[in-house]
Amino acid sequence: MDDGSRRLQELLRDGLATPMQSLMGEPPIWAVVAEHLTREVGATAKHDSRGVVYSPDQFTLSLHTVDARTLAGNSPNVQVELARVIQAALAQAGFSFVRNPHVTLSSDPTLKIGEARVIAWHSRDPLSLSTEAGVPEEPLTPPAVGAFLIVDGKRHFRLDRPLITIGRKLDNHLVLADPHVSRRHAEVRKQGGRHMLRDLNSTSGTRVNGSLIDEHLLQAGDVITISGITLIYGEDAAGPPGTTQRYTPPSMGRKDPNQVTPLDLRKIDGTATRPTEDQGGGPKGD
Repeated sequence: MDDGSRRLQELLRDGLATPMQSLMGEPPIWAVVAEHLTREVGATAKHDSRGVVYSPDQFTLSLHTVDARTLAGNSPNVQVELARVIQAALAQAGFSFVRNPHVTLSSDPTLKIGEARVIAWHSRDPLSLSTEAGVPEEPLTPPAVGAFLIVDGKRHFRLDRPLITIGRKLDNHLVLADPHVSRRHAEVRKQGGRHMLRDLNSTSGTRVNGSLIDEHLLQAGDVITISGITLIYGEDAAGPPGTTQRYTPPSMGRKDPNQVTPLDLRKIDGTATRPTEDQGGGPKGD
């Protein structure tokens, strides 16, 4: 490692210690992330004819599901905080930017607790831009490819329809059998190549990264909370992580490969039974 890389890694490690202090481990996970970031920046940085070195401005930080939940739960704005720290460290190390850095926190159950993976890229090729181009306020948002939800870190559900409904009733595409989940709780609608999450005036509300939302344009790594159930939004052209299984509906005399149901659906005598209000299926007013 040359002196410049060593300095960048030290700056990143020191800066990441505060926003990532909720994660325990040895070595500290912020040191692991700093090492991966330094390696990715070194591999993807671009040099123009004037000697200016451009850092990548898009970063995806993947952590084990537990670490990602902890980080997002303790600091709802952690992606913004991480981006600020990374930008400050890179600027101190002499890098320039076409756009302000953007960080996406992603959950990957194939990683071990304390492990991390970083992917970095340029939202636009800095060598193809004129020096007068300026820096747009917002980073480019590419179309969603291979979008999916990880449900409670165990099962995955592909977002392969223009409209996905989420709720307690069994005719939803994604069924969450929890009495605090409304019959029609939320929906995910394809919009401009991305996925928009909307709360459907539910009783208990829908949260993204800890904040209540009416609607939210999903970004990879967003942590959605519906009642006590956690859904993590991900994007991968190769599809959901291979270690997660797809939800399958209970045997109700009909099969719909696009409908999924949690494993804790109420069962009587080993036969899956449709939840009813008399069985504690949930509030009657939503």
